Amino acid sequence: DLQLLQQEYALLQRRFSEHLRRGHSLETDAEALEAELDELEVKSQLMREVALLLRRVAPTDATVLMLGESGVGKTAFARQLHRWSSRCEGPFIDVNCAAIPESLFESEMFGYRPGAFSGAAPGGRMGLIEQAEGGTLFLDEIGELPLSVQTKLLKTIQDGFITRLGDSAPRRVDYRLVVATNQDLSARVEEGLFRLDLYYRLNVIPVTLPPLRERREDIPGLVERQLERLNRRYGRDKMLAHNVWQSLMGWEWPGNVRELENVLERAWLSAEGDVIRHQELGELPRPMAEPSDAELAESSPRPVAAEPAPALGEDESLASALARTERDILERLCGELDSTYAIARRLGISQPSVVRKLRKHGLRIGRVEERSAIDKAGVVSPR
Repeated sequence: DLQLLQQEYALLQRRFSEHLRRGHSLETDAEALEAELDELEVKSQLMREVALLLRRVAPTDATVLMLGESGVGKTAFARQLHRWSSRCEGPFIDVNCAAIPESLFESEMFGYRPGAFSGAAPGGRMGLIEQAEGGTLFLDEIGELPLSVQTKLLKTIQDGFITRLGDSAPRRVDYRLVVATNQDLSARVEEGLFRLDLYYRLNVIPVTLPPLRERREDIPGLVERQLERLNRRYGRDKMLAHNVWQSLMGWEWPGNVRELENVLERAWLSAEGDVIRHQELGELPRPMAEPSDAELAESSPRPVAAEPAPALGEDESLASALARTERDILERLCGELDSTYAIARRLGISQPSVVRKLRKHGLRIGRVEERSAIDKAGVVSPR
């Protein structure tokens, strides 16, 4: 029957179009995820698995418990989880539980009405939990909470209501809860230092962030990001000597990402010139097993082949000679390499620095051979 065939054909067309749209959507999502992982400097498989898990649970309101040593990046990933969630337009309230004295916990977290106690602000105060309305409440160092405080927090999580100090009317609060700790909460439960029922409430989606020593592939990106931050903040363009890269890849980093960033900032500030040398690193934590040649080749910048020092032209200043030499090196690398990221890795500087230098010298990747051919032919290229 012709009509039946036409209907089946139309149905197949709709299904095929839907399949194409879904495929395009998945491809777009994958590209967006890759860009987000690059921004987080996630290169190791371990951290990619962490990021993908967070991406999957982000659309839900499930409580996430982030575990890991101090300095591994729990706060950064909590913020990324918030950005991925449907609550991304709402606030992200970051609370360090260890920094709130037990006597002030209730007023800080739940707020208070005017005149609730001596010294209270005349207009009262909204608590941190209320401030997270429509967004994400991130409780860092949750394992440091005293038992008396844990009881109050548990009731709030269970009921979804808070009551300000001095008030009798409960208020419903809508937020996504994310908590983090560098402690073993199950061990603290056994020691009687953490409530078992609160632990069950928090341990819905446990996510463990591995220490930096277990994901050395992430070190180069983290180093480059910190160097770019420092160069931008202080208006300089410093880079690392080659042997510094080797040391950074080989040390244990017990303080993880936070320690790495602090060491780099100290070295950056200590370096008088534009090259940060090994002596500026100071005393580093004990080394790990020596990184393999493959790891070093992948992660550290490759030095440009040494060339004779350029001779100064007549009446040419040192600054002019250095600029000319810089342009020659960049021009050669534009012909050898296919991206500004590859040039940055070769020179040991950040990618944005390469972009600025190429713009300054009027260079473009992939145009060097074309320009050389034009010059040899004696043709003046159009401007």
